[in-house]
Amino acid sequence: MSKELIIAMIEMGRDGLARTAKAVPDDKLNWKPLDNGRSVLDVLGEAAQTPQMITQMLHSNGESMPSREEFQKLKQERADWDRDKCLQELQSNSDALIEAIGNAPEELLAKPIHSPMGGGMTLAMGV
Repeated sequence: MSKELIIAMIEMGRDGLARTAKAVPDDKLNWKPLDNGRSVLDVLGEAAQTPQMITQMLHSNGESMPSREEFQKLKQERADWDRDKCLQELQSNSDALIEAIGNAPEELLAKPIHSPMGGGMTLAMGV
């Protein structure tokens, strides 16, 4: 996948998510389906932090995968975020990721990495 396509997909996803998050009424931001699902703020906060994790992976040449402990730390960090903070983090973290992708050598984006997510999978970093 080309850098330009990766960047365009990140920007479109970020902008669509931000539009949707801005349209959610304030009184529904912490609502959870069946009181058992995830709230809009929790999902938005995770989406805001994800580019930061991927940027770190790029800077480590794909050698550093986030641990369960790091995921828990990130979850705690975003626990008090409101919509504005989530949107600010989404913008700044995705901007940093876009810059990192732009500066990354093509070989790094083609490098296979193993992710424990989804039961485990190996994909090119740039996928």
